[in-house]
Amino acid sequence: MRLFNCTTVYEDFEFYSKSLPIWVTASTKSFIDVITNKDIIFPCHFAASSYKQNCLFLTYLEAVELNDPVTILEVIKGYLEKVRESNEFTALVVFIRTEYQDREIDYYENTFWKLLQFIHDKDCDPWPINATKNSSDRDWKFYFNSTALFINAHSSHFIKRKSRLAPSDLMLIIQPFKNLENLENHSKNPQAISNRIREYVRCYDSMEISKVFGKSYTDIETLNWKQFWVSDDDKYYEEKLCPLKID
Repeated sequence: MRLFNCTTVYEDFEFYSKSLPIWVTASTKSFIDVITNKDIIFPCHFAASSYKQNCLFLTYLEAVELNDPVTILEVIKGYLEKVRESNEFTALVVFIRTEYQDREIDYYENTFWKLLQFIHDKDCDPWPINATKNSSDRDWKFYFNSTALFINAHSSHFIKRKSRLAPSDLMLIIQPFKNLENLENHSKNPQAISNRIREYVRCYDSMEISKVFGKSYTDIETLNWKQFWVSDDDKYYEEKLCPLKID
């Protein structure tokens, strides 16, 4: 299975540079360097914490695989099985190389939604009976393998939002939604944590935080899918409908 531990790959970079595609190890090193940078603090400190606790995993997709990216299905299943009983903040980083490296940002966004649609269409497990399939519903979540997931999409082609920049053409950060629920339920002051992260994002990006984010990660006034891909221009999402077709 194409599932690797980020800490292992980063710390044994020379070995994995010979066994993995060079662009994957280079992307891994670049990503870890960013989230662990002590001078320029990455907004989400949970990413660095996951890395230090060996709870950050990675996989990748080559451009030729994007027409039929079946490998990612087993990888996500494997990742979810590995972390199912974990109470740590975990995530799966997916580095993606696309056919073209010089397109407008819309190309990479469309590639992201197409991949997410593929993951849904190939999911063998039905969504939970009580889970809404209406993306306009505030309770909507994306499910795979009967697990609610929260997904952040990043790209090397973002211009303004530095916090969404990626070392590869596309990069997905997939995590169980329970990560965010645990943050809300088990922190003494979850609102303070959310406010602090949002302030970090504002400073890191040198621009106002996107309007698609609510007061907290599980804010019922926000739509989850709009947070998956955060555009440079908020107006883009004011009337946009969810690109996913959930049957």
